[in-house]
Amino acid sequence: MVLWILFNLMFSFGQDDVLAKANLKAFLAEAFEGNPPISDILILDPEMKTIMGRFLTDSRIDDIYTYWTQDKRTVWFINRMGKEKPISIGILIDNETISRIQILRYREERGWEIKLPHFLDQFNGFQFHPSLGASRTIDSISGATISVDAVTDSAKLALQLESQLRAQ
Repeated sequence: MVLWILFNLMFSFGQDDVLAKANLKAFLAEAFEGNPPISDILILDPEMKTIMGRFLTDSRIDDIYTYWTQDKRTVWFINRMGKEKPISIGILIDNETISRIQILRYREERGWEIKLPHFLDQFNGFQFHPSLGASRTIDSISGATISVDAVTDSAKLALQLESQLRAQ
């Protein structure tokens, strides 16, 4: 019985990753007009992680982030924790401004409304700088505060990752 439960848990996590990757592939194809570049990674040093952690609701930051870039267009793949499970997010940045966010995989039982266009469209044109703040306030969703914070943090994080990438 225990073996059967472990097998099903492993299979469900594998399926979950496949779905997130399939959605990411479609997002990349759309962002780069069917011809996405090869992925790369950005590794953050401890100092950069500390700086970024100061402006996020949840200061947990990964060491490595995957991105795809071509000219001044970049897609960042970010996993942020919701209340109990990660939310996989694709963020398209054009000229240091967010032009699109898509929830690639939402795993929570509540708060799914963050996947809806009326919420995500708020991020189109969004900019953020730690010393200046956000270019606009993002409206929350009742009952989905943690998920809203995860997406908002992801937007801020992606813009700072972009800034770090361009400074290299």
